[in-house]
Order: sequence, then structure tokens, then C-alpha cells
Amino acid sequence: MTYLVAAFYKFSPLNGLEVLRKKLLDQAQIRYLKGTLLIAPEGINATLCGPEVVVKEFLSTLGKEQGLEDIQVKYSWCPKQCFHRLKVRIKAEIVTIGITELDPTQQVGNYVKPEKWDELINQPNTLVIDTRNNYEISVGSFPGAIDPGLNNFRQFPTWVNQHLKPLMEQNNADRLALFCTGGIRCEKATSYLLAQGFKDVYHLEGGILKYLEQIPPQSSNWQGECFVFDQRVALNHQLNPGKYSLCFACGMPLSSVDRALPSYVEGIKCPFCEDSFNQLDRQRFADRQQQMQLAAARGEQHIGTRTLPDLAGLESYGAQRGLLLRLQVKNFAGFKIFRVGVARREAECLILLGELKGWALPVIKGLQLDTMRVHGNQIQGVGDLIWAATFAWALEQTPCKVANILAIRDNEKQHRSLLRYFRRLSFSPKRELGAGLFDLPLRLVWGGAGLLMVADCAEGFRRSCARLGV
Repeated sequence: MTYLVAAFYKFSPLNGLEVLRKKLLDQAQIRYLKGTLLIAPEGINATLCGPEVVVKEFLSTLGKEQGLEDIQVKYSWCPKQCFHRLKVRIKAEIVTIGITELDPTQQVGNYVKPEKWDELINQPNTLVIDTRNNYEISVGSFPGAIDPGLNNFRQFPTWVNQHLKPLMEQNNADRLALFCTGGIRCEKATSYLLAQGFKDVYHLEGGILKYLEQIPPQSSNWQGECFVFDQRVALNHQLNPGKYSLCFACGMPLSSVDRALPSYVEGIKCPFCEDSFNQLDRQRFADRQQQMQLAAARGEQHIGTRTLPDLAGLESYGAQRGLLLRLQVKNFAGFKIFRVGVARREAECLILLGELKGWALPVIKGLQLDTMRVHGNQIQGVGDLIWAATFAWALEQTPCKVANILAIRDNEKQHRSLLRYFRRLSFSPKRELGAGLFDLPLRLVWGGAGLLMVADCAEGFRRSCARLGV
């Protein structure tokens, strides 16, 4: 699968931020998107990643919110999910310069289309300024651009106040041309410059990403790669993941030249942090790197040093808490019908607390989960124990690696609740099961209409165990 990455922002006054945050979080979670989405009284700023269909579904839903219509989006692609998690947060600013009274909707520099940018920056009276952080600039930039040496964008006003006018005099410049990754920092930067009395202030519309998207490499002035704040680290001129990687110790982007130096040890140190950590830190980094290498050798994602229990271990976990975990399996016509139950003994009786039913076909995508019931809420963790045991059994005793379940649509409120619940277990949308004749056989199998969802059994097992604390 190829993943679509959507980067976008819009300065627009927003109200009811907490309500909006919950709504956007819900919409992104339902579609199993990952990335970062920030909202503030001044607008929205986000980069999200997921399958193309669901990313564009989310953007269509977003565009219906008041003030968020007609958002300009910059797209790129990635062969895998480029974020670890989803974060939807309320901030004082969607890009932090530290001056909340700046308003790009009232005063901002002149926008320059990508096709006109090279002509502007090649003029001798133009001072070109890269408004990004210094480590971003080290990966790539436009030739001759000024590097303000910023560690963060908050430092930009101080740099302007101390250095910009002398730089303009030294370079005989009467025009300023600013650029950044996607354009948002330049909105604030040019607004600040105009407020300080600077004239003829321009900035690259859509930022570097839009320039790389629209300008062919053979006609481009861009040199190097473009740093991005996700697991791709940097993008080449085709907007594909480039050749840079991150140092896991200090977070600096590393080129192939950096990685070839004797001071580089993967996961432990690099030329930029060789003298920055003590021996205890280095040992911790080394232990983490070893775990990552072991996980990679097993074809798994690194999830830390914790060892997850097997099915027998889950039975012991339940027994220590006065719970009986039992699994019943019947073979029928080449597949397995199963029932996982958790009960508690009271006097001479067994009180059923919860159960999950389903069947397993002898194929990788063969785990079909039918009915999950938890009776009452007196015992915390019953549902998580059932899920963990189901996934553990599938991984240990069947060829199944992928689970399927239907979020039934009896009513919209219940349906949305099911989506949130299944998403927490790593289930993501597969297809809508509707009322059409074509879907009739599947509706008979699943017992209704709704959203068919799928999950990786190993990830579902890990999340269930994490919720149990084992």
C-alpha cells in the first residue's frame, strides 16, 4: 500500500476550539489517520498520513467546517505510514513566533507563485531568507539564501531586529524574498516584517513543497533535499523519501557522508552529538538499538523491551485476579469456530463476565470476529483480556495474521461508538457493507450492514496487552 501525506494550513478565526478538536479527532480516528493537527484561535495547521481515499474523505469533511473552506493542500507519497501516532491539539498559535497579535489575514507579504520564484531570487537587489531552523537548512536550500541560524522560529524576530537591516545594506538589497517548507512560517514572518516597517516583502506561495511539486528538476534552482517533520526525514525533488536519516540519539538529520564517518554509530552517536552524552546515555541508546535490530530481524516493529505473554500466560494473569479464561474451539469443514470467555467463580457457580465468538479460516486474512459481549462493568479489563487471548490464540495456533470485524450500523450513535472502540484495538476501515444486492451474501454472514474493518493481529495483541498492563 502507498500512503498519501497531506500538509495544509489556513489562517482563519476559529471559535469553540475544544468542540472542534473532539470532532476532528473523531473524524481522523475513524479513518485511522496519523500525524499532527493543531488548531488555535488563528486557524489550523496539519500534516496527516493515510490511504488516499480516507485522507481525501477527511479533507472533504474538514472543508465543511466554518472558516476552513477551500484549504490549499500539498500532497506527497510514502511507501509506509510516516507517523507513529495521531495528535490533535489546541495551541495558542498554529506556528509559534511568540507574538500572538500578528494576523496574516490582515497584513502579509506578497505571494510569489513557484513558476515566478526563480526569476525573483535571481535579481541582484533581492535578499533571499530561509526562515527554517538551521538543521533543516543543512539538508537543502536555495543557493545564496541567508541562514538566520535559528534553533526555533521564536528566534526570528530577534534575528530581524539585530541583523536584517545591516545585511540588506551589505548586499545592496531593497527587496526581501522569504521561503519555508510549506509556507506557514513565511505568513507570520512577512507579517512581522511589514509591522516593523520593511517594504517590498515577498514569500514563496506554498513553500518548498509546492515548488518541488510544480517545477521540473531540470529547471529548478533548489539544491539538496527538503527536511520534513516525520519518519521520511527528507524529500527529494520528486517528493519521495530522500537519502537522509535521523540520529536516534540527538535527532539531527544525517547524510550518507555523515553516516560514513568514524564518529557515527547507528542509534548511539553521530558527528553532531559525539560529545553531548554521558556513558549511561550511550548504554541506554545501545540497548534500544539492539532491541530495534532484534525486532527488525523478526520482521516486527520495535515496541520496546517488554516481552508479551502467550495464551498460557494470559490464563495465569486472569487466575491471579480471580478470573477464569477459557477457549473453546470446534473444527468444521476446514475452519475453526471458537469462543473465548472470561468467568468468575462465586460459591459453586461460574458467572460469565464476557465472551467473544468467531471463526478462523486457514489463511493469513482468515480471522473473522463476530460477537463480543461484556456483561456489566464490575471487573475492569475483562474485554481487554478477551481480546488479548483471541489474538494470542490466532497467532499461536492458526495461520491468521489479519482479523476482520463488522462495526454494525444499527443506529449512528452506536456505530460511532463501535468505530472508536475498534480503532483503539488497531482496526481500520476496509469497506462499507451496504444494503445493495451485491453485499447480500456478506450481510448474511455478518448479520447486518455497517463498516467492515481489519486489523493486524500482532498489533491488536500488543495494544490489548498494553491496556492490561502486561
